Amino acid sequence: MGDGVPLTSEQKLCFENVQLDLYPDQNALQESYQILSDTNQGKIHLVHGKNWMVVDLSQMATGQPSTKNIERLAKELNGEYAVVGS
Repeated sequence: MGDGVPLTSEQKLCFENVQLDLYPDQNALQESYQILSDTNQGKIHLVHGKNWMVVDLSQMATGQPSTKNIERLAKELNGEYAVVGS
């Protein structure tokens, strides 16, 4: 993924550049969140909860803003929305 660092999760592609990651524990989620935060390949929009994360890689993959509204998803799933990376 991105910088060639594997994430510590089970992943399912939801849309072309949006994936759902499920983690065995909070430490694994934090580790993946940090990897995504440290990337310098573009902005990554994400929503996360206790052991899951929805990651929108559209801007990083295509250079264009995403057409998905995952900020709204955060409210629906009672998750936390963030934009990470640079």
